[in-house]
This record gives sequence, structure tokens and C-alpha cells, in this order.
Amino acid sequence: MSVEALNYRARHNLLERDEQMALLVMRVTGVLQDHTFYPHLAGVGFSYNPFVWSKEIDPKADVIRLVYGLGTRAVDRVDDDYTRVVALNAPPRCARSRRCTPR
Repeated sequence: MSVEALNYRARHNLLERDEQMALLVMRVTGVLQDHTFYPHLAGVGFSYNPFVWSKEIDPKADVIRLVYGLGTRAVDRVDDDYTRVVALNAPPRCARSRRCTPR
């Protein structure tokens, strides 16, 4: 672990606790154009939803954040890209108060 991570764990009395992590390895799909590879889509999931934009959204339900391209844009939470936030307990809703799925 990094020094910052160890300091954080020490401040929060977590040094002796087991650290659980998950690792996902998957194939990236996309399109090769000239000499550049363009991935289709990536995303990151959370077990708690901090983006509650409707009374139908349960913050204790899972949420996924989808972006075009590589997953770094989903993880970094850049606000000026074309993201789609999907609350898994109400997937037809999107963060901009309109339906995410065609009618």
C-alpha cells in the first residue's frame, strides 16, 4: 500500500483489519480506425448511490456510471463528459430528469 493509504488506515484504526478487494479482468471491445483503437463503453459500479435525483431512487441500492471510451473517465468522475448514471432500483430514470430509455 502507498504511504497515504497506510496513514489513512492508521488514522482510522484500520491497520489490523483485513483489507478486502476485488479484481476484475475483462476484454476491451471497440473499433480500430487507422492506428487508433476506440473502446465502445466502460463503467464503474457502486453499492451506495450518492446521486439521488428523484424520490424513486434508493441511495442504498446500487448505481453504475457509464461512459464512452475507457473506464478511467468513469472512475475519475469527470463532470464535463457524456456520462450516464443508472440507479439499478429505477433504471428507466436518468440524472437529467428525463427518461433514459426511449418511449
